[in-house]
Amino acid sequence: MTGVVEGRYIGTFQSNALSVEARIGRNNDGRLENLSGDVFAGFQHVLSFVGRASALTESTDGRLSGMVSFFSGQALHQNGSSIAVSPNRQAANRSTSISLTLDMGEGEVTADLDWAGPELRTLRIDVDGLSGLPEPDATLLDGDQNGQDLVAALRRASIAATVHPSPFRPDTSGRKRHTMAELHALMQDLSKPALQGKQQWRLHVLFANRFDGRNGDDVTGIMYDVEPGMRPSRQGVAIFLNSTTIKGCEPANSPDWRREVSFTMVHEIGHALNLPHAFEDGRSEALTWMNYPERTSIGADEFWTRFQGHFDTRELAFLRYAPFCDIAPGQYDYAQRDSDFLSGGGFPALRNICNETPHIQPTQAAFEITPLKPVYAFGEPIFLKASIINNGRKHVAVAKALDPSDGLLSIQVRSPHGKVRRIRSPAALCQRMPTVTLRHKQTLSFDGVFVSFDADGAIFDEPGRYQIDATFTGIPGASLTSPPHYLRVLHPSRAEEIFAISMWDDPQLMRAIYCRQPLLALDSWQRLVDETARALSVDQRNTSLSYLKYISAMGWLSSFAPASRIKKYSPRKSKAVAHLSQIETRDLPMGVRLRRDELVLR
Repeated sequence: MTGVVEGRYIGTFQSNALSVEARIGRNNDGRLENLSGDVFAGFQHVLSFVGRASALTESTDGRLSGMVSFFSGQALHQNGSSIAVSPNRQAANRSTSISLTLDMGEGEVTADLDWAGPELRTLRIDVDGLSGLPEPDATLLDGDQNGQDLVAALRRASIAATVHPSPFRPDTSGRKRHTMAELHALMQDLSKPALQGKQQWRLHVLFANRFDGRNGDDVTGIMYDVEPGMRPSRQGVAIFLNSTTIKGCEPANSPDWRREVSFTMVHEIGHALNLPHAFEDGRSEALTWMNYPERTSIGADEFWTRFQGHFDTRELAFLRYAPFCDIAPGQYDYAQRDSDFLSGGGFPALRNICNETPHIQPTQAAFEITPLKPVYAFGEPIFLKASIINNGRKHVAVAKALDPSDGLLSIQVRSPHGKVRRIRSPAALCQRMPTVTLRHKQTLSFDGVFVSFDADGAIFDEPGRYQIDATFTGIPGASLTSPPHYLRVLHPSRAEEIFAISMWDDPQLMRAIYCRQPLLALDSWQRLVDETARALSVDQRNTSLSYLKYISAMGWLSSFAPASRIKKYSPRKSKAVAHLSQIETRDLPMGVRLRRDELVLR
């Protein structure tokens, strides 16, 4: 074979000592598929370049030339730049060295790059687990004779993964189910930060006990996404070995058990590499790690029969050639991208989904998302109610998944000054969502969609009128778009503004409120409740104080045992009742009133 060998090349630009990694891919017939690469200054990413085959030519002597697009920081440089690649030498073992010339905006620079292997990416995976769980056999991670292990699955995506397992850690807490607060604490304690640069990407996989979703749904895995100021996102995933789905496949390490654990593990790692669910990206029938088998029209049994352990074509293009910022753990937040390897525009397409023409709806179902009241005080907790009503005569099957963390509900908020923002949950759950059958005029509703802030921080941080739109894809074959609804945030008093910025300037405090566990930020929580919140004027329609008391009650009702502490905090029902007895539930979600009535009035 003549020309440049497929694979990954590394080297240094001669004039400025910037390091460069280039990736050259070919189709099965040997034709050039893509050329991409990243440039670094030490561990700092400088820019990435991507050239599609249609913009490149390959001469008979093996030289590649053409145009590439630059991706640098948060900005896509639309103007193309010339690139040239020529083989320097080629040995009998097909390893090779190339010369790469690139114009990065200040004249051409050249680097000699050496072939570093056939895989286009590299990834280090550190694995931990909690004691008392069924430990996966080592071959589930690497070395399965049939190529069904984690390393082999990623190699098929051209990712060279090295797995570094540690002995399962003693867990003296006795926890049977993890709370969201505990999961975030475990991630902070156990997940090793990824190195920011070059070829060393790092992910952390934790084998944990059990985590139940909002409606008691069976969650098999979760990808951690964290708030600004805490740590970079997309660096850790958890697999719940005592989830109903995985435990139902025991004995441990049996073929069905291995299949479920492997699928969940690769699925969550795909999220950590910034891949969405296939059904979120218009590929609801794809036979890929990123789908839910039971959501396909062929059903789970047929999915498993046909599934070959691969990502689909679009996902492979992204995993192999996406710019560093888009894919690398610790770089862009989940659901943030500049490149166009998915959906003709990547996640920006998802961010704008509410403005797109909805799919033809095979049912007469209608979807609405409304605020619980039309006017809010500055900094007051804001909740939305999502509702689906079947206006048709035929029964409709609807996924009971009316929260952004479920992956089927996309909410878009337009600020008073026109800034559009898609709400981004701080966690992506992999779960088997229950299905509800709606008869004629029946409704499915959930009024606990918390939108005061998300993984990107505060949302309603200026007074004025906000527009809210949403799209729901929880009905097979349908995409339901809500009509726009509005709410207004009032201008703040001094006390209200101080109350609001006390939360918004403290990511750990926002995390504690989102997870409803004050122990995640105890000092900040006490200052907020004992000092800042007390200065709020007595406004009977402001739900801030009542919601803080509700969070305190939820904290007293939940166990809390982060990995770094020996002490486990056990529930104290009397403390919870004391807080719940003081709250006013008007304009708060129904779940708040039900919990208060359950513990206080009965």
